[in-house]
Amino acid sequence: MDTNNISSRNLTSLLVVVILCGSLVNGAFTIAQDTWIAVLLMGILFLPEILIYSRICALFPGKNLYDIIYSIFGRTSRFILTLLMTLYVTVVTGLQLRNFVEFTAVISLQDTPRVVLMVLLLLPVLYLAKEGIQVMARWSFIVCAIIVLNIALTILLSLNIIEVSHILPVMDHSFLDIASNSFTVGTITLGELVMMMAVMGHLNKGESPYKVYLWGVLVGICLFALIILRNILILGPDMEEAAKFSTYMAVRVIDIGKFFERIESSISFIYVLLGITKMSLFMLASATGLSKIFKDMDYRKLLLPISVIVVGIGTVVFKNVFEMFELAWVYRYYALPFQLLIPIIIWIKAEIKKSYSMKNN
Repeated sequence: MDTNNISSRNLTSLLVVVILCGSLVNGAFTIAQDTWIAVLLMGILFLPEILIYSRICALFPGKNLYDIIYSIFGRTSRFILTLLMTLYVTVVTGLQLRNFVEFTAVISLQDTPRVVLMVLLLLPVLYLAKEGIQVMARWSFIVCAIIVLNIALTILLSLNIIEVSHILPVMDHSFLDIASNSFTVGTITLGELVMMMAVMGHLNKGESPYKVYLWGVLVGICLFALIILRNILILGPDMEEAAKFSTYMAVRVIDIGKFFERIESSISFIYVLLGITKMSLFMLASATGLSKIFKDMDYRKLLLPISVIVVGIGTVVFKNVFEMFELAWVYRYYALPFQLLIPIIIWIKAEIKKSYSMKNN
Protein backbone atom coordinates (compact mmCIF):
# COMPACT_ATOMS: atom_id res chain seq x y z
CA MET A 1 0.00 0.00 0.00
CA ASP A 2 1.14 3.53 -0.62
CA THR A 3 -0.17 4.98 2.60
CA ASN A 4 -0.92 3.73 6.09
CA ASN A 5 -2.72 6.58 7.73
CA ILE A 6 -6.19 5.51 8.81
CA SER A 7 -6.88 5.14 12.51
CA SER A 8 -8.24 1.94 14.01
CA ARG A 9 -11.22 3.97 15.24
CA ASN A 10 -12.32 4.92 11.73
CA LEU A 11 -11.74 1.45 10.28
CA THR A 12 -13.67 -0.03 13.20
CA SER A 13 -16.53 2.35 12.39
CA LEU A 14 -16.49 1.15 8.79
CA LEU A 15 -16.63 -2.44 10.00
CA VAL A 16 -19.59 -1.65 12.26
CA VAL A 17 -21.43 -0.11 9.30
CA VAL A 18 -20.92 -3.30 7.28
CA ILE A 19 -22.39 -5.34 10.15
CA LEU A 20 -25.39 -3.09 10.69
CA CYS A 21 -26.25 -3.25 6.99
CA GLY A 22 -27.26 -6.83 7.78
CA SER A 23 -30.11 -5.53 9.90
CA LEU A 24 -31.91 -4.70 6.65
CA VAL A 25 -32.42 -8.42 6.00
CA ASN A 26 -33.64 -9.30 9.49
CA GLY A 27 -36.87 -10.30 7.77
CA ALA A 28 -35.03 -13.53 6.93
CA PHE A 29 -35.19 -14.58 10.58
CA THR A 30 -37.83 -17.20 11.38
CA ILE A 31 -37.49 -17.57 15.16
CA ALA A 32 -39.66 -14.70 16.44
CA GLN A 33 -38.71 -13.65 19.99
CA ASP A 34 -35.46 -15.67 19.91
CA THR A 35 -34.04 -13.57 17.09
CA TRP A 36 -31.91 -11.47 19.44
CA ILE A 37 -30.26 -14.67 20.72
CA ALA A 38 -29.38 -15.64 17.14
CA VAL A 39 -27.78 -12.22 16.63
CA LEU A 40 -25.59 -12.64 19.72
CA LEU A 41 -24.74 -16.20 18.67
CA MET A 42 -23.31 -14.87 15.40
CA GLY A 43 -20.36 -13.47 17.31
CA ILE A 44 -19.47 -16.96 18.54
CA LEU A 45 -20.18 -18.88 15.34
CA PHE A 46 -18.16 -16.52 13.17
CA LEU A 47 -15.33 -15.84 15.62
CA PRO A 48 -12.97 -18.37 13.93
CA GLU A 49 -13.49 -16.61 10.59
CA ILE A 50 -12.88 -13.20 12.14
CA LEU A 51 -9.66 -14.45 13.74
CA ILE A 52 -8.49 -15.85 10.39
CA TYR A 53 -9.10 -12.50 8.67
CA SER A 54 -7.27 -10.70 11.47
CA ARG A 55 -4.32 -13.09 11.35
CA ILE A 56 -3.90 -12.74 7.59
CA CYS A 57 -3.79 -8.95 7.91
CA ALA A 58 -1.44 -9.12 10.92
CA LEU A 59 1.03 -11.29 9.00
CA PHE A 60 1.30 -8.69 6.23
CA PRO A 61 0.87 -5.19 7.70
CA GLY A 62 0.53 -2.48 5.09
CA LYS A 63 -0.84 -4.89 2.46
CA ASN A 64 -4.42 -5.36 1.32
CA LEU A 65 -6.02 -8.69 0.45
CA TYR A 66 -4.89 -8.64 -3.16
CA ASP A 67 -1.35 -7.53 -2.27
CA ILE A 68 -1.13 -10.49 0.09
CA ILE A 69 -2.40 -12.91 -2.54
CA TYR A 70 0.12 -11.61 -5.07
CA SER A 71 3.00 -11.83 -2.60
CA ILE A 72 2.49 -15.47 -1.57
CA PHE A 73 1.05 -17.29 -4.61
CA GLY A 74 2.37 -18.08 -8.07
CA ARG A 75 1.13 -16.41 -11.23
CA THR A 76 -1.77 -18.75 -12.02
CA SER A 77 -2.99 -19.21 -8.44
CA ARG A 78 -2.93 -15.52 -7.62
CA PHE A 79 -4.81 -14.66 -10.80
CA ILE A 80 -7.54 -17.21 -10.05
CA LEU A 81 -7.90 -16.22 -6.38
CA THR A 82 -7.97 -12.50 -7.15
CA LEU A 83 -10.51 -13.03 -9.93
CA LEU A 84 -12.74 -15.15 -7.69
CA MET A 85 -12.73 -12.65 -4.83
CA THR A 86 -13.33 -9.78 -7.25
CA LEU A 87 -16.28 -11.57 -8.85
CA TYR A 88 -17.67 -12.36 -5.40
CA VAL A 89 -17.55 -8.80 -4.12
CA THR A 90 -19.03 -7.51 -7.39
CA VAL A 91 -21.99 -9.90 -7.18
CA VAL A 92 -22.52 -9.03 -3.50
CA THR A 93 -22.55 -5.34 -4.39
CA GLY A 94 -25.31 -6.03 -6.91
CA LEU A 95 -27.26 -7.92 -4.26
CA GLN A 96 -26.83 -5.11 -1.76
CA LEU A 97 -27.93 -2.53 -4.31
CA ARG A 98 -31.13 -4.43 -5.04
CA ASN A 99 -31.78 -4.99 -1.31
CA PHE A 100 -31.71 -1.28 -0.56
CA VAL A 101 -33.71 -0.44 -3.66
CA GLU A 102 -36.41 -2.91 -2.55
CA PHE A 103 -36.49 -1.29 0.88
CA THR A 104 -36.82 2.18 -0.66
CA ALA A 105 -39.51 1.03 -3.08
CA VAL A 106 -41.57 -0.77 -0.44
CA ILE A 107 -41.70 2.11 2.05
CA SER A 108 -42.17 5.08 -0.27
CA LEU A 109 -41.46 4.74 -4.00
CA GLN A 110 -43.51 1.77 -5.16
CA ASP A 111 -44.17 3.12 -8.65
CA THR A 112 -40.60 4.17 -9.43
CA PRO A 113 -38.77 1.74 -11.76
CA ARG A 114 -36.16 -0.26 -9.85
CA VAL A 115 -33.41 0.51 -12.36
CA VAL A 116 -33.93 4.26 -11.85
CA LEU A 117 -33.58 3.85 -8.10
CA MET A 118 -30.42 1.78 -8.60
CA VAL A 119 -28.78 4.44 -10.73
CA LEU A 120 -29.70 7.21 -8.29
CA LEU A 121 -28.38 5.22 -5.32
CA LEU A 122 -25.15 4.41 -7.14
CA LEU A 123 -24.25 8.06 -7.74
CA PRO A 124 -23.16 8.78 -4.13
CA VAL A 125 -21.64 5.29 -3.97
CA LEU A 126 -19.40 6.04 -6.94
CA TYR A 127 -18.45 9.42 -5.50
CA LEU A 128 -17.46 7.96 -2.14
CA ALA A 129 -15.54 5.09 -3.73
CA LYS A 130 -13.71 7.52 -6.00
CA GLU A 131 -12.71 9.69 -3.03
CA GLY A 132 -10.99 6.68 -1.50
CA ILE A 133 -10.77 4.78 1.75
CA GLN A 134 -9.62 7.72 3.88
CA VAL A 135 -12.75 9.75 3.18
CA MET A 136 -14.90 6.62 3.43
CA ALA A 137 -13.50 5.72 6.86
CA ARG A 138 -14.05 9.21 8.26
CA TRP A 139 -17.55 9.24 6.79
CA SER A 140 -18.36 5.89 8.43
CA PHE A 141 -17.46 7.29 11.87
CA ILE A 142 -20.08 10.02 11.39
CA VAL A 143 -22.63 7.43 10.22
CA CYS A 144 -21.96 5.30 13.32
CA ALA A 145 -22.51 8.29 15.59
CA ILE A 146 -25.85 9.01 13.89
CA ILE A 147 -26.91 5.37 14.27
CA VAL A 148 -26.07 5.21 17.99
CA LEU A 149 -27.98 8.44 18.59
CA ASN A 150 -30.98 7.14 16.67
CA ILE A 151 -31.06 3.81 18.51
CA ALA A 152 -30.84 5.53 21.90
CA LEU A 153 -33.52 8.06 20.98
CA THR A 154 -36.00 5.54 19.61
CA ILE A 155 -35.56 3.28 22.65
CA LEU A 156 -36.21 6.20 25.01
CA LEU A 157 -39.27 7.29 23.04
CA SER A 158 -40.73 3.78 23.09
CA LEU A 159 -40.36 3.09 26.81
CA ASN A 160 -44.06 3.70 27.37
CA ILE A 161 -45.19 1.14 24.78
CA ILE A 162 -42.71 -1.72 25.09
CA GLU A 163 -43.88 -5.05 26.51
CA VAL A 164 -41.22 -7.19 28.21
CA SER A 165 -43.49 -10.21 27.82
CA HIS A 166 -42.88 -10.04 24.07
CA ILE A 167 -39.46 -11.71 24.47
CA LEU A 168 -40.90 -14.58 26.50
CA PRO A 169 -40.52 -17.50 26.53
CA VAL A 170 -36.77 -17.32 25.96
CA MET A 171 -35.29 -20.17 23.88
CA ASP A 172 -38.74 -21.16 22.65
CA HIS A 173 -37.08 -22.58 19.54
CA SER A 174 -34.52 -25.37 19.35
CA PHE A 175 -30.85 -24.50 19.43
CA LEU A 176 -30.51 -25.95 15.92
CA ASP A 177 -33.14 -23.53 14.58
CA ILE A 178 -31.51 -20.59 16.33
CA ALA A 179 -28.05 -21.58 15.06
CA SER A 180 -29.37 -22.03 11.51
CA ASN A 181 -30.90 -18.54 11.56
CA SER A 182 -27.72 -17.15 13.07
CA PHE A 183 -25.58 -18.72 10.35
CA THR A 184 -27.90 -17.55 7.55
CA VAL A 185 -27.95 -13.87 8.50
CA GLY A 186 -24.39 -14.08 9.84
CA THR A 187 -23.04 -14.79 6.37
CA ILE A 188 -24.29 -11.31 5.44
CA THR A 189 -23.50 -9.40 8.62
CA LEU A 190 -20.16 -10.98 9.61
CA GLY A 191 -19.04 -13.22 6.75
CA GLU A 192 -18.84 -10.29 4.36
CA LEU A 193 -16.23 -8.72 6.64
CA VAL A 194 -13.81 -10.77 4.57
CA MET A 195 -13.75 -7.78 2.22
CA MET A 196 -12.46 -5.52 4.98
CA MET A 197 -9.12 -7.15 4.20
CA ALA A 198 -9.18 -5.22 0.94
CA VAL A 199 -8.63 -1.97 2.88
CA MET A 200 -6.95 -3.14 6.08
CA GLY A 201 -3.54 -2.35 4.62
CA HIS A 202 -4.30 1.33 5.22
CA LEU A 203 -4.36 0.84 9.00
CA ASN A 204 -1.95 3.08 10.88
CA LYS A 205 1.45 1.50 11.36
CA GLY A 206 1.68 -0.26 14.70
CA GLU A 207 -2.08 -0.64 15.17
CA SER A 208 -3.55 -4.13 15.32
CA PRO A 209 -6.06 -5.55 12.82
CA TYR A 210 -7.25 -7.79 15.67
CA LYS A 211 -8.35 -4.66 17.52
CA VAL A 212 -10.29 -3.41 14.50
CA TYR A 213 -12.00 -6.71 13.79
CA LEU A 214 -12.79 -7.80 17.35
CA TRP A 215 -13.93 -4.40 18.65
CA GLY A 216 -15.90 -3.80 15.47
CA VAL A 217 -17.68 -7.15 15.76
CA LEU A 218 -18.41 -6.60 19.46
CA VAL A 219 -19.89 -3.13 18.90
CA GLY A 220 -21.72 -4.11 15.71
CA ILE A 221 -23.31 -7.24 17.18
CA CYS A 222 -24.39 -5.41 20.35
CA LEU A 223 -26.02 -2.62 18.32
CA PHE A 224 -27.69 -5.16 16.03
CA ALA A 225 -29.05 -7.06 19.05
CA LEU A 226 -30.35 -3.80 20.54
CA ILE A 227 -32.17 -3.02 17.30
CA ILE A 228 -33.78 -6.47 17.23
CA LEU A 229 -34.73 -6.32 20.92
CA ARG A 230 -36.30 -2.90 20.45
CA ASN A 231 -38.31 -4.15 17.49
CA ILE A 232 -39.57 -7.24 19.34
CA LEU A 233 -40.44 -5.31 22.51
CA ILE A 234 -42.46 -2.81 20.48
CA LEU A 235 -44.07 -5.00 17.83
CA GLY A 236 -44.25 -8.37 19.51
CA PRO A 237 -42.69 -11.55 18.06
CA ASP A 238 -45.43 -12.31 15.53
CA MET A 239 -45.56 -8.85 14.00
CA GLU A 240 -41.77 -8.51 14.12
CA GLU A 241 -41.43 -11.69 12.10
CA ALA A 242 -44.25 -10.78 9.69
CA ALA A 243 -42.98 -7.25 9.04
CA LYS A 244 -40.12 -7.78 6.62
CA PHE A 245 -38.63 -4.37 7.46
CA SER A 246 -39.39 -4.52 11.16
CA THR A 247 -37.08 -1.67 12.15
CA TYR A 248 -39.09 0.76 10.05
CA MET A 249 -42.38 -0.66 11.31
CA ALA A 250 -41.29 -0.49 14.96
CA VAL A 251 -40.55 3.22 14.72
CA ARG A 252 -43.88 3.82 12.98
CA VAL A 253 -45.64 2.51 16.09
CA ILE A 254 -44.27 5.44 18.11
CA ASP A 255 -45.22 7.81 15.30
CA ILE A 256 -47.38 10.41 17.11
CA GLY A 257 -47.02 13.95 15.91
CA LYS A 258 -44.76 15.72 13.47
CA PHE A 259 -41.64 15.31 15.57
CA PHE A 260 -42.02 11.55 15.56
CA GLU A 261 -42.68 11.53 11.84
CA ARG A 262 -39.21 12.93 11.41
CA ILE A 263 -37.85 10.13 13.60
CA GLU A 264 -39.60 7.60 11.38
CA SER A 265 -38.09 9.18 8.29
CA SER A 266 -34.68 8.97 9.93
CA ILE A 267 -34.84 5.15 9.72
CA SER A 268 -35.05 5.36 5.93
CA PHE A 269 -32.29 7.95 5.90
CA ILE A 270 -30.02 5.81 8.10
CA TYR A 271 -30.52 2.71 5.98
CA VAL A 272 -29.60 4.70 2.89
CA LEU A 273 -26.44 5.92 4.63
CA LEU A 274 -25.57 2.36 5.62
CA GLY A 275 -26.15 1.08 2.11
CA ILE A 276 -24.12 3.83 0.47
CA THR A 277 -21.19 3.24 2.82
CA LYS A 278 -21.10 -0.54 2.48
CA MET A 279 -21.55 -0.50 -1.29
CA SER A 280 -18.80 2.12 -1.59
CA LEU A 281 -16.44 -0.17 0.30
CA PHE A 282 -17.37 -3.13 -1.88
CA MET A 283 -17.09 -1.11 -5.09
CA LEU A 284 -13.65 -0.02 -3.95
CA ALA A 285 -12.71 -3.63 -3.18
CA SER A 286 -13.97 -4.79 -6.58
CA ALA A 287 -12.11 -2.04 -8.43
CA THR A 288 -8.94 -2.71 -6.43
CA GLY A 289 -9.07 -6.39 -7.37
CA LEU A 290 -9.54 -5.63 -11.06
CA SER A 291 -6.77 -3.06 -10.83
CA LYS A 292 -4.43 -5.78 -9.57
CA ILE A 293 -5.39 -8.07 -12.44
CA PHE A 294 -4.81 -5.25 -14.94
CA LYS A 295 -1.27 -4.54 -13.71
CA ASP A 296 -2.06 -1.89 -11.08
CA MET A 297 -4.31 0.19 -13.32
CA ASP A 298 -5.88 3.20 -11.56
CA TYR A 299 -8.91 1.72 -9.79
CA ARG A 300 -10.95 4.91 -10.34
CA LYS A 301 -11.07 4.19 -14.07
CA LEU A 302 -12.73 0.85 -13.34
CA LEU A 303 -15.54 2.13 -11.10
CA LEU A 304 -17.92 3.09 -13.92
CA PRO A 305 -17.79 -0.23 -15.83
CA ILE A 306 -18.13 -2.10 -12.53
CA SER A 307 -21.21 -0.02 -11.67
CA VAL A 308 -22.82 -1.05 -14.98
CA ILE A 309 -22.25 -4.71 -14.09
CA VAL A 310 -23.60 -4.12 -10.59
CA VAL A 311 -26.82 -2.58 -11.94
CA GLY A 312 -27.19 -5.53 -14.31
CA ILE A 313 -26.83 -7.99 -11.42
CA GLY A 314 -29.25 -6.01 -9.27
CA THR A 315 -31.84 -6.01 -12.03
CA VAL A 316 -32.03 -9.79 -12.45
CA VAL A 317 -31.07 -11.23 -9.06
CA PHE A 318 -34.66 -11.50 -7.76
CA LYS A 319 -38.15 -10.26 -8.64
CA ASN A 320 -39.58 -8.94 -5.37
CA VAL A 321 -38.98 -8.42 -1.67
CA PHE A 322 -40.17 -11.93 -0.76
CA GLU A 323 -37.56 -13.52 -3.01
CA MET A 324 -35.02 -11.16 -1.46
CA PHE A 325 -35.42 -12.79 1.96
CA GLU A 326 -35.64 -16.30 0.52
CA LEU A 327 -32.35 -15.68 -1.25
CA ALA A 328 -30.64 -15.08 2.10
CA TRP A 329 -31.08 -18.78 2.90
CA VAL A 330 -29.46 -19.77 -0.40
CA TYR A 331 -26.73 -17.14 -0.19
CA ARG A 332 -25.12 -18.79 2.85
CA TYR A 333 -24.03 -21.72 0.67
CA TYR A 334 -22.86 -19.53 -2.19
CA ALA A 335 -20.80 -17.36 0.15
CA LEU A 336 -19.04 -20.17 2.03
CA PRO A 337 -16.10 -20.68 -0.38
CA PHE A 338 -15.34 -16.95 -0.47
CA GLN A 339 -15.85 -16.24 3.21
CA LEU A 340 -14.16 -19.33 4.63
CA LEU A 341 -12.45 -21.73 2.21
CA ILE A 342 -10.40 -19.20 0.24
CA PRO A 343 -9.37 -17.26 3.40
CA ILE A 344 -8.23 -20.56 4.97
CA ILE A 345 -6.11 -21.30 1.89
CA ILE A 346 -4.62 -17.79 2.03
CA TRP A 347 -4.00 -18.07 5.78
CA ILE A 348 -2.22 -21.44 5.56
CA LYS A 349 -0.08 -20.27 2.64
CA ALA A 350 0.70 -17.01 4.46
CA GLU A 351 1.81 -18.87 7.60
CA ILE A 352 4.07 -21.12 5.54
CA LYS A 353 5.50 -18.16 3.64
CA LYS A 354 6.12 -16.17 6.82
CA SER A 355 7.69 -19.14 8.60
CA TYR A 356 9.98 -19.81 5.64
CA SER A 357 11.04 -16.15 5.51
CA MET A 358 11.85 -16.10 9.23
CA LYS A 359 14.01 -19.22 8.93
CA ASN A 360 15.96 -17.70 6.05
CA ASN A 361 16.58 -14.54 8.07
